Amino acid sequence: MPDSIIQAAISYIKDLFQDNAGGHDFGHSLRVYKNALAIAEQEADPKLNRRIIALAALLHDVDDSKLFDTENNANARQFLTEQQADNAEIEQICSIINSVSFSKNRGKRPETPEAKIVQDADRLDAIGAVGIARTFAFGGEHGRTLESSVQHFYDKLLLLKDELNTEAAKRIAQERHAFLLRFLEELETESPEMIPETERRKSVPEESMHIQYARVEDLPRFMEIFEVARAFMRSTGNMHQWNNQYPAAEDLLADIEKKQLYTISEDGEIHAVFALIPGDDPTYAYIENGSWLSDAPYGTIHRIASDGKIHDVFAKAVRFGMSRIPHLRVDTHEDNKVMQHVVEKSGFQRCGIIYLEDGSPRIAYEKLGNMETSEGHHSR
Repeated sequence: MPDSIIQAAISYIKDLFQDNAGGHDFGHSLRVYKNALAIAEQEADPKLNRRIIALAALLHDVDDSKLFDTENNANARQFLTEQQADNAEIEQICSIINSVSFSKNRGKRPETPEAKIVQDADRLDAIGAVGIARTFAFGGEHGRTLESSVQHFYDKLLLLKDELNTEAAKRIAQERHAFLLRFLEELETESPEMIPETERRKSVPEESMHIQYARVEDLPRFMEIFEVARAFMRSTGNMHQWNNQYPAAEDLLADIEKKQLYTISEDGEIHAVFALIPGDDPTYAYIENGSWLSDAPYGTIHRIASDGKIHDVFAKAVRFGMSRIPHLRVDTHEDNKVMQHVVEKSGFQRCGIIYLEDGSPRIAYEKLGNMETSEGHHSR
């Protein structure tokens, strides 16, 4: 973008942030600027004011209360005035800057498309590998313990994906969010005490847990488990999935006959049930707002439910499934936030939207295993 005021803004923030080592440095503002331009390009709205987007992105931290003791965007206003920006531009840019802060604007949607893009651009720089690096840099600069910095993941970083405004930013965020989850999973493996106790994975020891084919005589128990699962969905705001008593007994009996329904038991008591179905799922033939990662043969996890008495049920089903079909897909309802979190925590990537036979949309996920990579399958 050749506009001289843009180049002046880049020079201005380079000087302003040259001594910052806490994650709000020149590099951060430059990445937000580049993120914003990339989002604007993907949004492809000819009405967007890219000059306003660029300046708001570059200047978004110049009056950050964590860094400067200014009021009413004094630094931004002074710079823009010196650059002979008109009053309307200055007010629009300052309004966008004021919409960026997560703590001050959580749950609020910016009013203009330019503001939505700049807010998204800043939040993208708080997740993924860069987000992890910035979190610990900020924590170190402010004397925080490692545990305190890890808590920040749960207080903010893991929430950002669902706070984004633009479709372009949401697509970028999927892999970055998944990387955060993989990092936390590895951190818990290496040093469990660094993870907040309420967030640690709780699971039944593998030696006391059994997965086996489901039996017809256990059908009443399965129906009890699905009733518990439906009640849990409703209690967590998922009011529309699995209505009309789905899955029906006939669905489960068909799964049992095909030997694709499994139970998870502890000490002889069935606590969970899931279907692992090999082969193409007809409802996955068409996908929109994205694409599948691979065309290789896959299996699908469907109809998974538990009675809530054991933890890590989905992760157990995934480990079991990957040991048999090292390429899995799964889908869930947009209101099922709990399942979305669990699926993404298990390493699945969000791929797009698929539609059930009745036309209902579902969020589609996919997970590739090592075998697929080693056999040379290619992602799309």
